[in-house]
Amino acid sequence: MVDEPLSAPGRSFEKHWQLTRPCALEQREYVIEMKPGEVTEAGGYSLHFDGMQPGTGPNYTEERGHFTILRAGVVVADTWSAKRLYTARQMPTTEAGILTFGLSQLYVSLGDATKDGGIVVRIWWKPFILCIWGGAVFMAFGGLVSLSDRRLRVGAPRRKAIGPAVGIRHAVAVMMQNKVSGLPVVDDGGRVCGMITEGDLLMRKEIRFPSRSIRASEIDLERYISSNGWCVADVMSQDVVVARPDSEVSDTVWCSNDYLGMGSIPR
Repeated sequence: MVDEPLSAPGRSFEKHWQLTRPCALEQREYVIEMKPGEVTEAGGYSLHFDGMQPGTGPNYTEERGHFTILRAGVVVADTWSAKRLYTARQMPTTEAGILTFGLSQLYVSLGDATKDGGIVVRIWWKPFILCIWGGAVFMAFGGLVSLSDRRLRVGAPRRKAIGPAVGIRHAVAVMMQNKVSGLPVVDDGGRVCGMITEGDLLMRKEIRFPSRSIRASEIDLERYISSNGWCVADVMSQDVVVARPDSEVSDTVWCSNDYLGMGSIPR
């Protein structure tokens, strides 16, 4: 960054920050002493200082400076900048004049008065400053897009499900890998047709919970299939209750624990 003084009529001083190689898109700040009738340049515009005017508000007094903005000798806008004093608290404030040109803005602020009748004026030229709001809109749009698809939602895990023809060993591996105690079983159409949980696998030999020896008189066909079947369809619970994503949590808890005695409800 370098300091480069710019010329102005009368006794003046100016601070101008710019890149080593000047760029039309850079932000510039000017601090200059001006007297009524003087003109200075900023952002390709000419600022004509018309003079000061006293004013009174509901609870303050102020000194207002009027500036006329010209481009190529043609008046394009004007603005007021003021120094206010709130009488109750004796608190001074500065009200900057703000002008918008397309996506760029010009700020004009008043400083202290000088002994020779001038006043310090601070001017900012901020090209394309309004594009910052476009960035916020773009980010909000991206958030809406992410919410439109469950797979893109932050913190919403993908649902794990298996088919009824999947082997028992694979089902156990999926449960252990995802650290879940149960899996919904879905058919080819994506509809929930059952639920397989740890309770359904307690009698399985594959997970080292062998069943006790069963005498011939105690053989139950359904229990035997559940203990010795090779696919999920042989083990899963078929009478399932499905909760919707917008279901009330209290209703779901009551349905699963108090009414049905379930530990998991697929959705």
